[in-house]
Amino acid sequence: MQVAAEKYSRGRNGQLGNIRGPYGPNCRQTPRKLAKLNNDLYYTPDKLCSKGHQSLRRTSDGACLDCESIKRTRLYYKDKELTNRKQRQYKQAHPEQQKQYRKDRLEKERPLRRVREAKRNSLKRNAEGSFTIEDINNLLLTQNGLCTVCKIKLTESGYHIDHKIPLVRGGSNWPDNLQLLCPHDNVSKNSLTDDEYRQRLGL
Repeated sequence: MQVAAEKYSRGRNGQLGNIRGPYGPNCRQTPRKLAKLNNDLYYTPDKLCSKGHQSLRRTSDGACLDCESIKRTRLYYKDKELTNRKQRQYKQAHPEQQKQYRKDRLEKERPLRRVREAKRNSLKRNAEGSFTIEDINNLLLTQNGLCTVCKIKLTESGYHIDHKIPLVRGGSNWPDNLQLLCPHDNVSKNSLTDDEYRQRLGL
């Protein structure tokens, strides 16, 4: 049990850039009082916790997230069957919440799955270059959330990650060779380059 808990927490201590916890608008490196005024969910303390963790703290109660993780892990390994039974009972008692949770998680992970699928395809074709989910988000901003061909809103139609010069024709996997198209245009484009497809449409 102790070994499992230590293994679970390893890598979560040390520098702030490597610690566990969400970052962004709900997390600022501020004192707890200021975090409460800003309605931040988490804050970064100046001192280590009683266990020596340099981790984010919950603004509501000041709890160390590393300590909370270790505590949950120890409870799990102490009685796996009890923990699993409680989880099953909760899921059975709250079917609508579980359904909504799965839906939200699927929607949240969809962009990541698109990136992974594109990376697999590039590896199959030995294409050079790579991109991240941040690159896709930057494309959405650059394109103002619109398909570059038909100008439809990608939030309504969904989007496909398209290579301006297809991988099968020697295109790279770098961000400058990417664009976001609606599903209809991406399927219609097939193995054409971006210029060829626009010429065919008379654009």
